[in-house]
Amino acid sequence: MTSNLRYEDIAFDMFDVDLVEAAKKQVEFLHLVDKETNLYEGEVVRQAIFRYEKFWLPLLAVNNNDHLHVAAPLDICWIWHCHMLSPLSYARDCNKIFGKILSHKLMGGQERKEGQITAEQLWNQMYPNTPFYNKDPMTFEIPSDFVSCLTYDLEAAVSRQKVFYYQVSLPHYTDNKFLESSLVRYKKFLHMKRCYPDSFIVPCYDIDLIWHTHQLCPLSYKTDTVKLLGEHFNHDDSVNDRTEGSKLCRSMSETQTMWEELFNEKFTNIASMYRGLPPNGKLNNVSKDVVFQSSHKLANLEIQSIDVVRESANSMKKKICGVKLCTEFTSGIRIDLLKLKKPTKENRWTKETHNISVFDIDSRFCDIITVKVKQSGKIGIFKENVKGCMEMNPLLAKCMTMDEKIYEDTIVNLSDGSLLEIKYGITVTSLSTCVLTLHMGNFESCVMPEYIEQLWGPVTLPRLPEGTDNVCSVASHKIVNMTGAVTFTCRIIHSIPLLMSAIHVFCKDKLSVVCQLIGSDQLPVYSQVSDYKKCVTLDPVKFERSILIKNNDGDWGIALGQWSGFRRGRSGGISGDPGHLKVKLYKMANKSWIDLDLRNSYSLGSYKFTIDDTEVDLVNGTIMTKPDSKTIAEHIAVSFSVSLLHVLCQPHQNDWEPGQENKVVLRGRRRIQTLNVGKVAMFTAAGMAIATPSNHHIRKKYGRRYYPCYMGGATVLYLGDNSESDWGIDLDGCGNGCGYGFGSDCNADGDVNGDADGGDGVRGNGNGGDGDGGGCGGCGGCGGGDGFDGGGGDGGGWDFGGDGGGWDSGGGGDGGGWGGGGWGGDSGGGGDGGGGDGGGGGCGGG
Repeated sequence: MTSNLRYEDIAFDMFDVDLVEAAKKQVEFLHLVDKETNLYEGEVVRQAIFRYEKFWLPLLAVNNNDHLHVAAPLDICWIWHCHMLSPLSYARDCNKIFGKILSHKLMGGQERKEGQITAEQLWNQMYPNTPFYNKDPMTFEIPSDFVSCLTYDLEAAVSRQKVFYYQVSLPHYTDNKFLESSLVRYKKFLHMKRCYPDSFIVPCYDIDLIWHTHQLCPLSYKTDTVKLLGEHFNHDDSVNDRTEGSKLCRSMSETQTMWEELFNEKFTNIASMYRGLPPNGKLNNVSKDVVFQSSHKLANLEIQSIDVVRESANSMKKKICGVKLCTEFTSGIRIDLLKLKKPTKENRWTKETHNISVFDIDSRFCDIITVKVKQSGKIGIFKENVKGCMEMNPLLAKCMTMDEKIYEDTIVNLSDGSLLEIKYGITVTSLSTCVLTLHMGNFESCVMPEYIEQLWGPVTLPRLPEGTDNVCSVASHKIVNMTGAVTFTCRIIHSIPLLMSAIHVFCKDKLSVVCQLIGSDQLPVYSQVSDYKKCVTLDPVKFERSILIKNNDGDWGIALGQWSGFRRGRSGGISGDPGHLKVKLYKMANKSWIDLDLRNSYSLGSYKFTIDDTEVDLVNGTIMTKPDSKTIAEHIAVSFSVSLLHVLCQPHQNDWEPGQENKVVLRGRRRIQTLNVGKVAMFTAAGMAIATPSNHHIRKKYGRRYYPCYMGGATVLYLGDNSESDWGIDLDGCGNGCGYGFGSDCNADGDVNGDADGGDGVRGNGNGGDGDGGGCGGCGGCGGGDGFDGGGGDGGGWDFGGDGGGWDSGGGGDGGGWGGGGWGGDSGGGGDGGGGDGGGGGCGGG
């Protein structure tokens, strides 16, 4: 360590660039680049490098960009961006060619558009025969004799930087409060470099975003870093090997140690860790044919001819009098579609010999057409019908497009052994609902090494200690259409060693969508952001769980689930409530929230919800959507994600084991209501009856305060205090914790509401621990021993009150209700109410 200065000595105003605002503009720019997939590799990149060196840099050198802010076309600006992220190379190349460092300013929105207008005018003056935008890359040719004067390999730099946007693409990376905190950590990062000048320091992505932003102001960056560090601070993005023992991993470990020594805090930061490689291009889109084939159809059926191609021995003694086609509904109603009287001598009916009309069929109501042939004796008496049937779905399955007539024939087996050949033309005129149904498979145990992407797909996984097998429970469920054909397959994977669950949605045999659990390694807690409605935040205190949904275009959405509304019954006629799953979905494309309201659905036992144009029935495992849906695979993924969130979040009694029904609990003479979810098909398919990394499992094995996160290549358990502080410990070091009490309601500012009841204390294996501060009087931790006997721990609460009572046998301490008397344990006597309306002052402890 070579400096006695403090990081606070780095004043915020020493940077002459607003790095917070500039960081938001950088994320906006990276999003524009990411949408243009051809800017990451290939000929367009090489053309952009040529245009950048040959045209753009000379234009900047001639026109002083220190005061005239121009914006380059997107392809050139992206190359410029990557060049500046090697600040020493950029400075060396600029000084060598132009004798000075060329300035750059991050722009966004309207400012960028205006900058491009100015730049295009200057470009046309200097290069009248060369277009400003490369609109036709197919005809653009780089001169064969062109030799670059740049010393930096820009094509390789582009390839490395293409994954950076994915790391900072979640909405909190443009939130003011989060970025202001990132700026503070960047100051600490620079101070640590000042203290350890010879160390290779590895930043988290919150720091890295600000660092990149600073480098994209090349003149300021050089001035600032020379002043702070005594040298122009370089940025080496070529170290990307994340395998154990690599330079990156060793340096990350050293960085953590140095950071903790300097600042007495954890270096790893919530919502700032490596997210893995982007899924773009690794998955498969669902073709329109799949939805078409799975949709009910309205079609015109035109009978061309009907022939008796084989008569049974019995029917040869009889005369055929006519044929009728009809459909019968389950209600018993029958509709005649076609009636034809006696056939020709050859026992045929044709369009030429009979008046055969065209009729419509709707596969929603008519999946089978009954064929009846009327026969009589040779002398015309003793008439009877023999029957057969035509299945419509196989006929309709041959239609691949709308309004195209398909000519086919089919054989109908009649009840007396005769055969009819029916030739027909069929045309699909319109589509109706697409209906898919779950056919469940069984869970099996297998080893799925976490480092083999072919098994997991683009799922970011932590690593287990060497020699530890990743034993998983895996099930493959078929999703069939109305014909019974398997259209999709959904694979559910649960890994207890990794505390990870994943969902794979296959269309036919092609992987289309993947889902995985994520934690506060990727998502912030709400206290970290200024506008949590625009950000995806996670509440570990409420044991909220989150599932990231990915498709071939990248992150599609994030589903958040927590258990809400649970209430124990109380004396005075207040009944208990088992609660319900509360789910909301953030859609990345339009940055919008969808509230999947399940409260009424749970209370009615129907377990249904709607997302966009799709209706999901979790009980029956049916998914209905519109025939023009472009997100059917994603909606299947949402359906299983909601089911998985239920499995992970539903509370159970402490002695509950997977596969058991929740016991009916008596409170006095009354039963406490329980959820009957054993017959909900999609809950079972998601793993309700097997061991999963659920909240119940984590609390039972590791203690009630812990929450899983996936930090730095390992699964760790977060100490759920709803702050940015301690990350907790790894799994091996985590024993059963003491009791823990906390509040559960927060207001719009992220503060604990004063009029909300604190969470109940929960059991521990040792003496009851102190409950942390919660809402209005978080109850104390459960007593020692088995968690049912003995005195409770100190109650949480905002202004801490007295001792909380034990759960069942523990005596009631000084309760802290909102006014009036509080309560101790279930059997303990109520204590004295402290604070609130009844006692004055702050919220009392429970």
